[in-house]
Amino acid sequence: LLGATLGYCLMQRERWQHTKRMLDLQSEEILYSNNELEKKFRDLETTIDRLSLLSDLSAAVNATLDVEKIYEQALERLVHQMGYQNAYLFLVDRARQVVRGHRMSGRMDHTLRFAEVEFRLDDPHCGASRVATTGLPLVIDDVESTSLPVDVITARALGVRSAVMVPLRAKESVFGVLNVTSSEAGRVGGADLELLSAVANHVALALDRAESF
Repeated sequence: LLGATLGYCLMQRERWQHTKRMLDLQSEEILYSNNELEKKFRDLETTIDRLSLLSDLSAAVNATLDVEKIYEQALERLVHQMGYQNAYLFLVDRARQVVRGHRMSGRMDHTLRFAEVEFRLDDPHCGASRVATTGLPLVIDDVESTSLPVDVITARALGVRSAVMVPLRAKESVFGVLNVTSSEAGRVGGADLELLSAVANHVALALDRAESF
């Protein structure tokens, strides 16, 4: 009788342990599913926010035929609505074979005036020159350690540690470079490329519309 009782107790304990393991497993699965669902909702909210910002940007840049106003609206929204620390616009001067600083928005506490920045288009150490000549975007996570082309001296003078650059196109020709930056390494990167490319497309379309009048 004692042996039977002991066997029954052991069997019940094993059943209880099995049930506990199953409950723990289900709890982990539920927690994982809940975290994944929350992540999807956050991603959806981010997408909706960005679409709203792009819609607002499109309305703003298309509300004027003034080219400089279009530039201003785009740069101001990149900083004040989309949350980037600084936004810069380089323009390409084909006659002089340079890319030069034209406008900026954001913090002005750096030691170099952006309007004074100028690089040769064939400068192998300038990211803006690379984008202007190749027509390809450039993502720099950290100017201090990257192997990509970057003028470190100018970047430091402008307080830039990470940057994303995209070309501005008129038909098949690149006429400028749009650039968002941060003073923190890794603060801007590949995740910002899609948004900045969309902004560049809106700006280019607005400029094409303005110049057609």
